[in-house]
Amino acid sequence: MPEPSAAWRARAAFVALVLWAAAMLYLVVTSANPPIVSRPQVLSADALVEGTLDVGAQIRLKPDVIVWSRRPLQLSDLPADGILIADQSAAWMRTGVRAYAPLREIEPGRFTVQPIPFEVERPQIQPDVGPAPIYPATNVVRRQLTPLAPKKAVP
Repeated sequence: MPEPSAAWRARAAFVALVLWAAAMLYLVVTSANPPIVSRPQVLSADALVEGTLDVGAQIRLKPDVIVWSRRPLQLSDLPADGILIADQSAAWMRTGVRAYAPLREIEPGRFTVQPIPFEVERPQIQPDVGPAPIYPATNVVRRQLTPLAPKKAVP
């Protein structure tokens, strides 16, 4: 029969192992698949806005903050009904969720989400055709966007 101290050490080791496994499981669940911001998309954008999503038949972003822009821009310059999000829907996109969108100005008063530019142009694909994602307004995304603001941007 083992000594009582050896049994307690085995129990303590088992409890420590279970706690360690639970901590690792927590890290896997909370940090899995973080959003990664496309640097070329943000650097080639005319403005970066933050707003709330309106998900219905179409997904629209209703901006309420202009994070930065390359020219003086007011919220009244943006469409009143929001900016149409043409990219595929993601699991996090729900009505009321805050999001960031890098915008391209097509013409004065008309904006679209800046697509991710291809690094190598393919002859059969136009250079501006590609996914145009928006990003959830989380601390992970905010930390990635902060250093990408242009030096001559209008805050």
